[in-house]
Amino acid sequence: MDIPETLVELVAEFEGFKAEAYQDIGGVWTCGYGTTGPDIHKGTTFTKEEALQRLSETLQSIWNQIEQKTSIALTSKQMEALSSFAYNLGTSALFKSTLWKYLEEGEIEQAAQEFPKWSHVNGKVITGLLKRRVKEQELFLS
Repeated sequence: MDIPETLVELVAEFEGFKAEAYQDIGGVWTCGYGTTGPDIHKGTTFTKEEALQRLSETLQSIWNQIEQKTSIALTSKQMEALSSFAYNLGTSALFKSTLWKYLEEGEIEQAAQEFPKWSHVNGKVITGLLKRRVKEQELFLS
């Protein structure tokens, strides 16, 4: 399934657009709408169009990975919430998380309670991350 445009919009809103690469709060080189990876370094630049293309491609890949890995039926809203979460933290973090464990056990409410726990960087709660996790949690439960 193609990802919903609302997912791209949600992640773009939380990530914000930066045309030039910068180091995020964790020291990771980032550009566009939160794009990271071996090809992102000091001096990397994106146009908004390039950044949206990369964002959409990455979100589609994440969506597909979640669909392939889950053993239960998920709603589109749950998929959006999980894809946003995984875009920010990585699919490895999602698939190893207690959130995923509860989800796979069909414990939707318990899974939802895990979202806000992922709002720390270097042991400190980051307000922007907490807002994102709460939005993902609400979307997941809607």
